[in-house]
Amino acid sequence: MKELDVRKVYIRMLPHEVNRLEISERGLEVIFKLTYEDISLRVSRVRVAGRVGELHNYGNFIDVVVVDDEGNTRVRAWNSVADGLRSLPIGSCVEVFGRISSFRGEVYVAADFFRTISDAELSSYRDLVSKDRDLMMKYFKINLER
Repeated sequence: MKELDVRKVYIRMLPHEVNRLEISERGLEVIFKLTYEDISLRVSRVRVAGRVGELHNYGNFIDVVVVDDEGNTRVRAWNSVADGLRSLPIGSCVEVFGRISSFRGEVYVAADFFRTISDAELSSYRDLVSKDRDLMMKYFKINLER
């Protein structure tokens, strides 16, 4: 399987995909990979969109469960990002930009920032994920031919 390193950009992912990431460790480095068709995407930064399903306050940070039709993922935030997420009502549409991380075997998105989005933007998000992946596949195949 071929590997494409996309760790320097925020890759669009669906909430349920975060929980399916392959995790491996190389010394102190933790590597997260998403398999798509015949390539493996090495990811670090992601953007995930869905509805706020649950909010859990833990003092200095907050966990938000972001859901879509196929599953969910946990988003963890601190400081001003946590304050902003705390103000969102359950069911709000949100797009979170962050880094994939894990703690005690649980994978989550450590939020860098977020934005609220409309129902229409959330509906088109899945199409944008598909278009992004198609472009990555096209780029990857062009570079293999060189």
